[in-house]
Amino acid sequence: MEKPKLFAFVLMPFDPSFDDTYKLGIKEAVSQFDDMFAERVDEQMYREGILERIYRQIEIADIIIADMTDQNPNVFYEVTRFPSMSTLMKWPFDNDKTCPTKGQRSPTKNWPTS
Repeated sequence: MEKPKLFAFVLMPFDPSFDDTYKLGIKEAVSQFDDMFAERVDEQMYREGILERIYRQIEIADIIIADMTDQNPNVFYEVTRFPSMSTLMKWPFDNDKTCPTKGQRSPTKNWPTS
């Protein structure tokens, strides 16, 4: 029996300007791991409202990846909505002053900027 893949749920704006970031930077990088896959809510089929779906996906995800580079309030809200998340990976900020969630939750892994 094959072990189920880890689910990485991606929180980020759905704006088309983020498509390359998602498809090439996140989804492609996650696909390099044989035991993991990444999805955004807009790739899924569901019957409940979008917020209900996002909350449910956050609850069941093994990993949350949040692109917070444009300081989108919806992404910030979703990230801070569930303090029980075990792992949070977020894209880098220019400096600590531009990171509104700095120091609010742990463990976090900030990806290097270089």
